[in-house]
Amino acid sequence: MNQSFYYNKVAVLLPWSNLTPANIPKDYHSYYKHFETFMDKINEVKNQLEWNPNLGKHYTGKFTEGKRDGNGEFWYENGDFYRGKYESNKRSGQGICLFNDGRAYNGEWKNDFFYGVGAYLTKEGNIIEGHYCGNELNPFKMRSDSDLKILFKNGELYDGKGRNGKRDGKGKFIYLDGSVYEGQWENDKRQGNGQLSISNESVIKGYWNKDKLEDC
Repeated sequence: MNQSFYYNKVAVLLPWSNLTPANIPKDYHSYYKHFETFMDKINEVKNQLEWNPNLGKHYTGKFTEGKRDGNGEFWYENGDFYRGKYESNKRSGQGICLFNDGRAYNGEWKNDFFYGVGAYLTKEGNIIEGHYCGNELNPFKMRSDSDLKILFKNGELYDGKGRNGKRDGKGKFIYLDGSVYEGQWENDKRQGNGQLSISNESVIKGYWNKDKLEDC
């Protein structure tokens, strides 16, 4: 692995200077600004990086009894970079990690796993924010009752309740054309009562079943 490989990988998923699509009504711009703050922080860390070829050996920060403990920065052997809190050599507390395949996470950690409130930039380019409780079996596990915010790579956005990382419960979905659905979800599909506000200001109210509006 080399420096140009790492930067090229990260650049693929960090292209934005303005995340708000052109057709989104102004009332919803704040939803996108929220994610812009996340991306600004990730880009700030990326732009400050100084490549160190001694992967897995170079640590800058505090030690306790020979272990990384407290605030620090570390290049892992696989090329991942972490800046944040450590406890006994493990990422624990607030921290940012830029992964060597372009993924990124900014939030709370525990024992080297996402644990607590955080935002995760996936390999597919989506940003998923919620309450994580990762473990060895499922490093990206989320609390079953977590509030969930998702910015999809295509510019669509969800803000509402979630279950295991999927849209589930009451939530709002903003489509790329400016239309907005507000209502019930189940297992990532519109399910239950809701209303769809079309960009031309017409409103459709009804009952959705497996993502389809049922006839009256």
